[in-house]
Amino acid sequence: MNTNNTNPQPIYAQPITDKSQKSKGYAVIATALLAFPALVLPVVDYLGAPEWMLNLFSFFEYTPTFAQPGIISWSLYIIGILMCLWMVAVLPALKPKNPAVAASICCLVVSLYMVLLSFINNGALWYKAYVLPVCLMVTVTTSILTLLLSYGIIHKRHTFSAVAVQLALISIGSEIVSDINISGAVNLRRSLITAVVLAGVVIIYEAIRYASRINKQQ
Repeated sequence: MNTNNTNPQPIYAQPITDKSQKSKGYAVIATALLAFPALVLPVVDYLGAPEWMLNLFSFFEYTPTFAQPGIISWSLYIIGILMCLWMVAVLPALKPKNPAVAASICCLVVSLYMVLLSFINNGALWYKAYVLPVCLMVTVTTSILTLLLSYGIIHKRHTFSAVAVQLALISIGSEIVSDINISGAVNLRRSLITAVVLAGVVIIYEAIRYASRINKQQ
């Protein structure tokens, strides 16, 4: 008499707890948040900038024709910034198989977009002196961060802190390039303040995460 249990064991559906799926979900939400203003701002730009935005342009000494109705101009700059933000904040979460290649392609797209802006402004001097170095910094730091996350050198729970450190480095590097092009001497101010604020945010964030892990273990 065969006493072996031939009944198949029930297969239970596993809950969706895959961290890669969570990362992709975060990437989708972040992409949507960045895509929304990228779609709305050109329409606002074409219809005419509101008064508060015109005052902001005048503060940075832009000419009034920069925000004329019927012309899409200032929104193109913000779209470029949003593209860089997507590359920094979203690309590492996607964990591409070839992080360096993916980051390089993104940088190429951003750089070509900046070329378009330079031709719109009848010149590309600022593009070569400022935009290209900043794009190179974004590409290198994003590639390194994505590689470190993909191979587990940086734990996934430290992704926010790693991105904050990257933003601080990009901020400092961007101001160094700006200072050299404007005055020929490095005089860090805004970027150091930004870096200190980001460092404080990282410390608070990591402390909260650590306390949360300790409480769960008890």
